[in-house]
Amino acid sequence: MLPDIIIQAMMKYAPDYFNVVGDERLLFWKEINKKKKEKIENFILKHEIKVSKKKRKKFLKDHNSLSYNDQNKFNSYMLYLSGFGEDYFELNEIFYPEDNIINLGTLRKFDEQDYIFQLISRMEHNNEILFETENYYGNLHFTWSRYLKNKKTCYANLSMLSGYICHKLETYHDKLLNKHIPHSYENGADHGKKSRGGFVWDLKLNAHGKEELYNKVTKEFNTSILLLEKKMAKKYNKMNMNTVWILPDQPYLGLNKKGKFEYNENIVFSDISALNIRFRYFIDDIQDKIGDNKFIKKEIKKYKKKIKKEFFKQIQNQDKNSIQS
Repeated sequence: MLPDIIIQAMMKYAPDYFNVVGDERLLFWKEINKKKKEKIENFILKHEIKVSKKKRKKFLKDHNSLSYNDQNKFNSYMLYLSGFGEDYFELNEIFYPEDNIINLGTLRKFDEQDYIFQLISRMEHNNEILFETENYYGNLHFTWSRYLKNKKTCYANLSMLSGYICHKLETYHDKLLNKHIPHSYENGADHGKKSRGGFVWDLKLNAHGKEELYNKVTKEFNTSILLLEKKMAKKYNKMNMNTVWILPDQPYLGLNKKGKFEYNENIVFSDISALNIRFRYFIDDIQDKIGDNKFIKKEIKKYKKKIKKEFFKQIQNQDKNSIQS
């Protein structure tokens, strides 16, 4: 059921919208011209969200210019037009010209297609050898999405279990570095200078005499975490858990100072069998696969112990080398 404000806006500026039904309405919205779209957005901002003329004008140039609460309200209304299925689900990704969320149908099909796209891109731009598709274990990595939950926008990051855990381990490793090898990055002489339409990124590491140790520890960790993620992905796919976990996340738009609740979630998929989620029935399909979050917490705790042990081993080895030299 469309909100009254959406019906009024579409009747005024795009009445042909009501000549189509079902999935055709989403395609209609995707193909609507820019001027009509701006008029519809302006109508909603003016009559429903009560945004001033000055702020609406600014919004046309900068979609991030609205206040925190106004932005959330606006996003919720627009999902009735841009979202798909029972939950008005929207995937914030660019699809191939011949594809869209309707004919892809499932999250698995989208992810496989994106995986192949990434492989081809790496082969073309980095001269990497295209490895076989049998190595596909799921490619989602904090893929942005949004949908309506209790008539409000819910922002969600979609990730594979292996990638989500490794992200948590990276954060943990950063905390170890900050605590035991205090460091900062300072502007170099050329930082911020214009260059070929952009700017020079010139930052110098200051680890208070421990730059070599910092670089060594960081390099070894970055190499090991990539190998670990691949190993995890292979293991979890062998386990074939077909499970989804929903975990809370910090609001992407920032903390709401007025205390109003914003839905923000991480949706984590165990393996490729768990990706058989229909976009049309996104939440219902996920609910059928929901697992206990204790499993993820246990896995993270286990790997944190290993990382901490390796971290201090590297530091002790470095100290021994320093004494010997």
